[in-house]
Amino acid sequence: MTAPHSIDIASRGLAAALLFTPVLAPAEEVLLPRGAKTMGRNTIAVEIHQADAQSSDLIFDLEITAFAPGEAPKLDVFSEAKTALEAGDMARAVPLVLKVESTQPGYVKFITGAAQAYLQSAGSPDDSYFALMEKAVAAAPDDMELVYGYVRARVAVRRDLPVKLQARKLPAEIPDEFKFIADTPPGGDRGRKLSREDMLADVDDLELILENCYSYLERRGGNYRGALDALRVSLTEPLAATTFQHRVARVLTVFGDPHSRLTERPVPEPRVPVMFVMDGERIAALTPGRALRDAAHPYLAAINDVPAAQWLAAAEHIVPQASPQYRRHMALEQLAAVSTIARELKVAAETITLTLENADRSQQVKQELKAATRGGISSGTATWPNTKSELRADGIGYLRIPQMDSGDAFIRSLNEWMRKFNDTRGLIIDVRGNGGGTQDAIRTLLPWLMPPGDPMKIVNIAAYRLPVPLAKPNRSGFLGLYGRGLHPATSSVWSESQATQIRTFLSTWQPQWTLPAGKFSDWHVMGIAHDTNADAGTYDQPVIVLQNEECFSATDNFLGALKGHPRVTLMGTTSGGGSGRMAGYQLPHSRLTLTLCQMASFSAAGQTYDGNGVAPGVVLPPKLDDHLRDKGDSVLAAAVARLTAK
Repeated sequence: MTAPHSIDIASRGLAAALLFTPVLAPAEEVLLPRGAKTMGRNTIAVEIHQADAQSSDLIFDLEITAFAPGEAPKLDVFSEAKTALEAGDMARAVPLVLKVESTQPGYVKFITGAAQAYLQSAGSPDDSYFALMEKAVAAAPDDMELVYGYVRARVAVRRDLPVKLQARKLPAEIPDEFKFIADTPPGGDRGRKLSREDMLADVDDLELILENCYSYLERRGGNYRGALDALRVSLTEPLAATTFQHRVARVLTVFGDPHSRLTERPVPEPRVPVMFVMDGERIAALTPGRALRDAAHPYLAAINDVPAAQWLAAAEHIVPQASPQYRRHMALEQLAAVSTIARELKVAAETITLTLENADRSQQVKQELKAATRGGISSGTATWPNTKSELRADGIGYLRIPQMDSGDAFIRSLNEWMRKFNDTRGLIIDVRGNGGGTQDAIRTLLPWLMPPGDPMKIVNIAAYRLPVPLAKPNRSGFLGLYGRGLHPATSSVWSESQATQIRTFLSTWQPQWTLPAGKFSDWHVMGIAHDTNADAGTYDQPVIVLQNEECFSATDNFLGALKGHPRVTLMGTTSGGGSGRMAGYQLPHSRLTLTLCQMASFSAAGQTYDGNGVAPGVVLPPKLDDHLRDKGDSVLAAAVARLTAK
């Protein structure tokens, strides 16, 4: 220091808690330059305490920083930002965090942590939150979880959604095809009331969500805008929240996607203690315990003297308009809510009388029933058949999967059964009645049916409905989260050879439904190889998979992955048809919550699962006795006979 100027003096000492008698270090003498507050020789006394009595090291560090007139210390933005965050001073922290250079070590973790801390403080995403997240996404555009969270946050506050709501002239009255939407169950005047203005605002918000976020919006070609307008026309006065819930749920049926629905429980309506099942083209009436209501007259001819076919058609009209087989399945369950269907048919249902008939329709009997909303009446949704996995005495393995569960215990159980089946002459995998779950079953079992070294098998192709634009593409994709296992070719999960295989496959692959341009991500695929399951052995005997129309969602994917696989035969009836990863939304005034599919999902053959399902190689519908407890299983018997013959 040769010129006189003011100085600041800072000392940094590495010292710890006092453990024994302190040691006084010799005073250091420092000559201050001319112009300092105290001119001449100055003495700084420093006391240093040893942290460890056994140590011979003592560290002393002193720093003197000088500034010319008008200068100021350079701000350490990162340290200041961190200090402000730790103090919870978000007003000071956010501007500082935004100034931190992206070259700072641990930058992405730091700024996303700051964004989450701010969100907890603010309560909901706002401009400051998005400014922080935009910095994070710019620094890590391929971080799947980060980018997905950023997109979902923008959707949550309806920020930058590209499709805007367009006002339309409403019809003077509800068209006939949508009158079922305004159907109101009894007791609709009770409970929390919603104003007409709030309900109309929620319908607008619902349309905005559907237009921007819903993957299957255009798939079926349903007149969803007509359905939404019919809902608007029906809202002429304040209504109970449960009545509004009922009408919104009816609107969602037009898409033919049973995955997408309100998450609130439907308003309970009276049900009769009957389970309805199909025997060919006829409806049979069972007790909740799976016995015939009348063994001599098993078939339903009419309800309240209206033919059974009309009741079934009315039930099919008000359930989600899914594949024909799954719509029929849902309608049979709905049919037990007789008063609901009666309103559609405009017939009285104060008393309920079933007309049952014998096989040749020569005799009929009547049964009077009472409907109830409680008391343990079954709706017929219990998984059937009620069987368990076993190593059969005839040398055939039987693997029963009633639900696509998840987790280590489920995977371990599948592997253990496959090892037990190692020396069997054939294997039956029974997924009848399996309504879905996770992809763990197919990722565990398919490797057992693939010799080591075989190429990866592509079993599912999907694209993400991208609700908001991104500044940079996300090479990691959007559908690999939560174990869904779908990744684009650009994802780092693939080896170079696997990425090449995916690109080659997609270069010639054609989807049955052409996705609307500009609304979806690149294609994602699920690929499975023998080493996908590190514990897999090799099973090289014939396999028969039993399926029916109740198979849905992840079970559709399971069947699609096995369809056409060497030595595998699908047997039974076509599955329900559904595949989609879900996301949740809330309507702001009614606070109704709903889930909607975010992806369009296809089989390797290019067919959508939704609206189609997976057809078996051997079509074999169940017989009436197959629905009854302790009466046999003709489909399973046919599978055993086929394997025994081989």
